[in-house]
Amino acid sequence: MGQLTLGGDRFGTEAGDYTAEFTPTDNYQWWDGTTGMKTATWTITSVIVPIPTQKNIPTYTGAAQTPQWDNFDIDNCTVQVTPATDAGEHSAVFSLVQGMWSDGTTANKTVKWVINRATIAKVPAQSGMPKYDGNPKTPTWDTNYDSAKMTLSVESQINAGTGYTASFTPTANYQWSDGTVGAKVVSWGIAKGDNAITVSPASLTLNMTTKSTKFTVGRKGNGAITATSSDTKVATIGSVNQNTGEVVVNSVNDTSGTATITVKVAEGDNYLAPANKTVSVKASFREYLYGFDINLNDSNPATRVSYPSDVENSGFAKAMMNFGGAFSYGGWPSTPGSKFMPRPCMLKYDGTVAYYLNPNDLTKKADGSASDVANINFGGNAMMEWPKIYVKRWESGGVYHFRCSDVKVDADYECWSNYDKNNKEIPHFYTPIFDGAWDSSGRMRSISGQTCKVSTTAQQEIDAAKLNGANIWYTEVIADIFLVQDLLTMMFKSTDLQATAGYGRVSASNAIATGTMNTKGMFWGASDKTSGVKVFGMENPWGNVWRRTAGLICNAGSVKAKITRGTKDGSTAADYNTDGSGYKSIMTMATGGGYISAMRTEKFGRLATAFSGSTTTYEADYAYYNNSGVRYALVGGDWDIDLGAGPFCIGLNYAPGVTYTYVWRGPLL
Repeated sequence: MGQLTLGGDRFGTEAGDYTAEFTPTDNYQWWDGTTGMKTATWTITSVIVPIPTQKNIPTYTGAAQTPQWDNFDIDNCTVQVTPATDAGEHSAVFSLVQGMWSDGTTANKTVKWVINRATIAKVPAQSGMPKYDGNPKTPTWDTNYDSAKMTLSVESQINAGTGYTASFTPTANYQWSDGTVGAKVVSWGIAKGDNAITVSPASLTLNMTTKSTKFTVGRKGNGAITATSSDTKVATIGSVNQNTGEVVVNSVNDTSGTATITVKVAEGDNYLAPANKTVSVKASFREYLYGFDINLNDSNPATRVSYPSDVENSGFAKAMMNFGGAFSYGGWPSTPGSKFMPRPCMLKYDGTVAYYLNPNDLTKKADGSASDVANINFGGNAMMEWPKIYVKRWESGGVYHFRCSDVKVDADYECWSNYDKNNKEIPHFYTPIFDGAWDSSGRMRSISGQTCKVSTTAQQEIDAAKLNGANIWYTEVIADIFLVQDLLTMMFKSTDLQATAGYGRVSASNAIATGTMNTKGMFWGASDKTSGVKVFGMENPWGNVWRRTAGLICNAGSVKAKITRGTKDGSTAADYNTDGSGYKSIMTMATGGGYISAMRTEKFGRLATAFSGSTTTYEADYAYYNNSGVRYALVGGDWDIDLGAGPFCIGLNYAPGVTYTYVWRGPLL
């Protein structure tokens, strides 16, 4: 090299450090000006072995796995590793065979290796939804839920709702698809339960005594109850109590008809809305409210009667007989069986209707075939069937008031003619079409073409009438007479009913046979005073023969009445009798009589009390009392009483045992 001489350790074979010696030649010196020897260390190194690292990291499979390595010098090092199953960090130990590690060390190397967590594809979701039933519920999960891969945290719930949560946390060997391992929160819910409505009762009736009623709705939960009426002109909803389920239904202006109440229940907190339910309502209020007033201080029969504003006939035209022409009903119902109008029928002895008659020709049935109206062998009688008629009578301020309806409008309305002997209201009462005749069995009959029976006592007539059937048949009764008086006054708007409805057979020498007016319709009259009269389908209700009538007695001047066969009227007698025992005392009258000029108002009718009238004033009929002994009522007059006859004509002047030539009575159910 010319400048230095080399000495010391110039060669070596073993790994290690060696020292070389350098001395400047004669012509040279070191940079520091010295010329002495300097040494330098040199080294022979060992084999360099790289430190291995894991490659191709495995994913958890549930089976044992070992790692793969990068930089694994199998000639110069060895490895010790235990197979692992779970995800996470594990250790392997590498030992040198020769050489040194790349970091210059030679000790064993512990190298970490891992198994990655397996991925859960999806977070579980609720599968289906349980329905509320009041019991605790937990959800069911879809197929993404695997208890081996995740842990579930959820609390049971009771009420319906969709805001409940559950959390899923991967177990140690799993992770979510986004690489996270924290809990995932999932919503779940409980569906509302099925519901059903119950209603009790399912049908309601509204009437004059029950203008408001109620039913109860049953439902699960707290869904709001609503109720609507199909016809608010018949029934309306008054209130709905959401706590008790009580629904109040009110009538509307006493209107009859039907309505359907539809009940709905909305969804509640825990229940669905159920199917609707209905409640039927039948409103049975009046079909009519008719009436009239009489100014008792007005003696003119044509002006004293008026139609007040509170009745439905306030604007009606009055009925008119039109002597010699057709009868005019005016504004009044003309159909037999309609409103208060009776209808003709053949009534069997047992009180049932065999069939109805043609009202314009009683020889025919309603269907046009021949009837038994003149068949004395028919097992019953020709009668007028009346509906239930409630009446109210009162007097105030010199005015007599009469009202009638098909229902009990208020507590003062009574259907006096519709009570049987057991005080039970019956739907119909019956009056005879014809004057009474006796058949071969001594039975009193109402049959066409017969000769009127005369010259019999009251008891004989009662016995003959009861042969039709003692429990349900009797003679004519005073309640029906009073009713007909008022109905005729109302229809004809007059108290002179001979002049307006017909004079009747009142100027003749004998009675006419039954059935002379079979084809005269429901109302017929004449002005000749001999042809007879027909009202409400009944022949000769006045004139022709006196009609002996049960229920009114004058005993030694004490006028007594029994309005119902039983004791509904307040009487104590178990049945009608001929001396008035057990009857209700009404008033005291002296012997005397004449044309009626004043009448006493009772709730069951009016009784004559003064007699200074005439044939053209007030009621224009004759009345007479005799206070000597027992006197049994006669009504209507006979064939020779002339204008003294009429519907108000009454005689309490003959004893029940008198066989006055003209006395008769027809049967009544």
